[in-house]
Amino acid sequence: PLYDTAFSFVTKREAGLARLADLAGRQVGVGPAGGSGQVMLNGVLRRLGIAVATVTGPSADLARRLLAGEIDALWLAGSLPAGTVTEVLTGADMRAFGLTADEVAACREVFSYAASERIAAATGSGQGGAIFAISVWNFAGTTDRLPDEVAAAITRLALGRVRDLARVVPVLAGTTAADVLAATFMPVHPGAVAVYREQGITLPSGLLPP
Repeated sequence: PLYDTAFSFVTKREAGLARLADLAGRQVGVGPAGGSGQVMLNGVLRRLGIAVATVTGPSADLARRLLAGEIDALWLAGSLPAGTVTEVLTGADMRAFGLTADEVAACREVFSYAASERIAAATGSGQGGAIFAISVWNFAGTTDRLPDEVAAAITRLALGRVRDLARVVPVLAGTTAADVLAATFMPVHPGAVAVYREQGITLPSGLLPP
C-alpha cells in the first residue's frame, strides 16, 4: 500500500445540492469510463436504490461541463478538487460534500476493500465542516514470479525514500510501513514480508503468502 484516495462530491453552490439523496435524477461526472470513480459510485447507488445518470470523461472536461451547467456534480477521486480540476474551478462558488455514515457503511458492504475516511473541515475550497468519504488504497502489485530479492529491494527503497517520492507524488508524504495492514484482501510478496519484519510490522496470517 502506498496511499489512499478518498472520493467526494463537488457541485455549484447555487444548485442547492448537499447530500447524495439530492442527486437523484441528476447527472454526475465520474471520471474515465470504467475507472474506479464510476465503479464505486455505481455500486453504492445500486445498493441504496438511488437513480443517478453518471457521465464519464476526463476530470478537467467534466469540471468545465459542471461550470457550464451541463452536469450537476462531480464525484472526485481525492479529498477535494486538485490539479487540473482546481484550475478549472478556481473562482467559482462551489460546495464539496461527502456521504453519511450509513452511506459509507453501505458502500463497504459492496466493496469490502473500501475504507471510511473523515476529511477535516476546510481542507479545501468549497468545504465547510468535516465530511465523511469512502477511500481505497493504491497498491504496488506484482506476481509471485518476481524474485524475492527484487521485491525486497523495491519495498525497502520505497519505504526508505518516501520524502523523495513525495516530491513527485505529494500524497505519498504520509506513507508508512504500517500502511501494509490496510491490504486486507491481497497477500504480501515473500520478499516484501521480510522488509516489513525488519520494520517491526507483524503481518496477520491473512496477509502472508500461501
